[in-house]
Amino acid sequence: MGRVVSQSAVIADLSGTLAVGSIAFAGAFLVVDGQINLYQLIQQYAETPSWAIVLAGPVLVLSHAFGVVAIQSTSLVRAAYDAKHGRDSLEVFVRIARLDNEHIVARYEELRRAQEFLQGMTPALLILGVGALCSRIHLGAHDLFGVVTAAGCFGLGAILPWLAGRLGRHAFELCDQAETMAREGEARRT
Repeated sequence: MGRVVSQSAVIADLSGTLAVGSIAFAGAFLVVDGQINLYQLIQQYAETPSWAIVLAGPVLVLSHAFGVVAIQSTSLVRAAYDAKHGRDSLEVFVRIARLDNEHIVARYEELRRAQEFLQGMTPALLILGVGALCSRIHLGAHDLFGVVTAAGCFGLGAILPWLAGRLGRHAFELCDQAETMAREGEARRT
C-alpha cells in the first residue's frame, strides 16, 4: 500500500518554493528596475484596486516558477557533486524507503526539504544582491543601503551551500544509522 503524502508536507514544499521564488523574483525585478525604472511605471498603474488583483495571480505564478527553477537547478548541481564524491541521494532515498519506518522517512523528508530550500536560496540571494546593486541608482542618498543589502545577500548566499551540504550529510548518516539499528533489531529477534 502506498504512503499518503501529508498536507503539511505539501504545504511546506509549496511555501518553500514560493519563498525562494519570491526572493528571486524581487531580485529580478530590482535588476530590471535598475535599468528602466520600472517601479515608477508600476506605481502609476497600481493606484487602482483592479491592477492589484490583475497582477497578484501572475506574480504568484512567476514566483513559484522562479522557485522551482532555483531549487531544481541547484538540486541537479548538488546531485552531481554528491555523485562525484561517492554519495548517491537516490540510493539513500531507496534505502530509507526499504526500512519501512514512517518516523525515519518523515525525518529524511524534513532534512531533504530543508536542504533543497537552502540550496534554492543561494541563487535567489545572488539575484537579489545583483538587484540591490542595480537599484542603487534610484536610491539616491540611500545607496549605501543597496551596497549593504548586496553584501549581506552575497555573504549569506556563500554560506548556504555549506549549510545545505551539512544537512545532506546528516541525511546520509541518518540512513546509515537507521539501517544499522534495523540490522541489530533483526539480529535480536533471531
